[in-house]
Amino acid sequence: MYMSKIAASRRVLEHAGKDPQLDKAIEIVTKKPMHQPPKNNNRFVVKAKPVVRTEHSAGGVVFRSPDRRIFIGLIKDSYHKWTFPKGHLEKGETPAQAALRETHEEMGLKRLRLVAPLGSVSIKFKDRFVHVGQTVQKRIDFFLMETPASERGKPQKGERINEIRWVPYRSASRLASYKNVQPIIKKAAAYLEEMSKRQAGR
Repeated sequence: MYMSKIAASRRVLEHAGKDPQLDKAIEIVTKKPMHQPPKNNNRFVVKAKPVVRTEHSAGGVVFRSPDRRIFIGLIKDSYHKWTFPKGHLEKGETPAQAALRETHEEMGLKRLRLVAPLGSVSIKFKDRFVHVGQTVQKRIDFFLMETPASERGKPQKGERINEIRWVPYRSASRLASYKNVQPIIKKAAAYLEEMSKRQAGR
């Protein structure tokens, strides 16, 4: 008797979905519709936010004074834009130490003297070389530096530094390609303006 009930139940389920009257009877008994729309589980899916890398770099604004004329050095970077040398802080380095090291490496300047901090800028960009395609939020601390008048430097081709150009410090803001370094140039120019006045008064 028990086995015959099971067999009958199986026959009913086999015909479910094929006979509308049978489906209606099953719904009455079970109180559940035979054909339910699929549940939308998307409301439970949390979309992951894009990963943004945070980095800390330091760089240098270098000047030299041949014949009491003051020039600032800019480099042409991997994007063929005019800017200042900069790079990541290595383990145990202070921003000032990193700025001196990176400026020495990228501009090939043998002798550098740290003069004064110039503040920091924040930039956001897509990485093209190391973490390709990833968004990077970077803080860059800049420092004013001096190199002897005889030093002209040599661009670090291995780091995609294409060229070095020395321009009168009052012209640096016109050559620089990035707007975010304009406040840094302004601070450097103000310092060098005072230095120029002192030199003229000697």
